[in-house]
Amino acid sequence: LRVWDVLLFDGNRVMLFRTALALLELY
Repeated sequence: LRVWDVLLFDGNRVMLFRTALALLELY
């Protein structure tokens, strides 16, 4: 379960990072 939790956490972090870059590109 810890491995999956880490993978999910990393995935969410990547998604947040991508959304942040998208917002920076818009502005």
